[in-house]
Amino acid sequence: MKLFTMVRTLALMGVPMLAVSAGSVILGSGAAYAQTTGTIKGEVIDDSGLEVPGVLITVDGPNLIGGAQQEYTDDAGRFLFTNLPPGIYNVTAEKAGFGKKRYTNQQVLIGKNTALTIEMSVQEAGAEMDVIADRPAIDTESASRTTVLTKEFLERVPNSRSYQDAVGATAGVLAGGNPNMGGASSNENTYMMDGVNVTDPVTGTFSLNFNYDAMEQIEVATGAFDAEDATNLGGVIRLVTKTGSNQLEFDTSIYYETAAWAPKMDARFGADGADLAPTDFDSQFSSMSFNGLISGPVVRDKAFLVVSYTMERSLIARVGIDLPRDYEGHYVYAKLTMQPTASNRFTVLSQIQPTTIDNTTQDNRFVKPEAQSRQAQGGIVASAQWDWFPGTDVTVESKLTLQQNYIETGGVPCTHNKRLGYNPCEPEGLREHLRLQDAGPAGHQQRLRLRATTTTTSLTTAPAGARSPRSRPLISRSPSHGRSRLQALALR
Repeated sequence: MKLFTMVRTLALMGVPMLAVSAGSVILGSGAAYAQTTGTIKGEVIDDSGLEVPGVLITVDGPNLIGGAQQEYTDDAGRFLFTNLPPGIYNVTAEKAGFGKKRYTNQQVLIGKNTALTIEMSVQEAGAEMDVIADRPAIDTESASRTTVLTKEFLERVPNSRSYQDAVGATAGVLAGGNPNMGGASSNENTYMMDGVNVTDPVTGTFSLNFNYDAMEQIEVATGAFDAEDATNLGGVIRLVTKTGSNQLEFDTSIYYETAAWAPKMDARFGADGADLAPTDFDSQFSSMSFNGLISGPVVRDKAFLVVSYTMERSLIARVGIDLPRDYEGHYVYAKLTMQPTASNRFTVLSQIQPTTIDNTTQDNRFVKPEAQSRQAQGGIVASAQWDWFPGTDVTVESKLTLQQNYIETGGVPCTHNKRLGYNPCEPEGLREHLRLQDAGPAGHQQRLRLRATTTTTSLTTAPAGARSPRSRPLISRSPSHGRSRLQALALR
């Protein structure tokens, strides 16, 4: 139950969005708003089916900050552990006169209750037994239609390594750059990251790209929403990132794709086998991403740190378009989780993602290179959260969030970076002239000079040693004619 929540939002293009959530009090074991943790609950019975009070229950796992948690079952033999980071846990039950049982591989999911019934027997006194869970937990206390994708699932399923594409594995979701969920349009969804609403306030779509390897779990809700999501028209995507552990972890990867490795389309043939014409089709496509992640303890059992970085670069052109869509994004994320005492947990996180997209016009082959546009986008998300646990089933949450998103469009800047394979500032045909080489006799070096204007082009050669007024490309404007002039000098 949420007793008090205050959220103030300023959502204008290019203006920071500030959200403050103060004095949020949550009672009970159900999933709370913007939940990023899970629950283990259950009961202990003996071999006759009667409840067993006073059993010491211990919960431990690699993601559990603050160390193992313990509590005794109540008079009805029940136990409850809340605010557990998602991941794999072990549950141990022990009491004098009974055998010790250890339940391993217990999966804790975002906003879900993992129910467990522990059976203890007097006949097993002094013995120890391990019970391995072989099926995922089912939350019987929630009616919402949700699916949780774990990091193990995300590692196995082939996709484009983005959460927007990964959610397509859920029923009722049409994956894509902006997925459609539950039959709604792509701008009617809600996106959450570690409890922070990162939905673009203007477009209604996602505003955050992310390191795929830094995600712990993704919860996808497509219908029968809980009260906090009741006004949502589309779906809800909740990302929970890795928290870290006492183990130092390094993870790096490089992914590269190119159309040169793909099979080409065959020539077209008539019904009688005659060769009509080749397709002359060669897709312009290349994509590369570099990913790095480091996580581990700052103070063992007390403070964990996760830092990740992703660089994505792709050149993709539609058939018939000369200049490819040039995408380059840099995603930097850091998260520090601290739990100095059993009843206090602090989380600080930040994400920046500067991105540029050149040559965004890909639906018209008659657009000149110098008329192409650039889209610059990105922003920053920063959050500080304090969780206070005064009791087993009571949580007081305070959070301060700063979010700024921007999308700017303009012309593609002039560049002479030959690694791109194109130059949006060069007049049509200039590249072919610059590739001309000396065809004279061996040993006789020549200098090639090219002058191009909007109306005339002249090509002259001069013997080696002749002085040239410039040795690099120059763009100037002639005051007498009032038109652009480009001079270039190529040496061999």
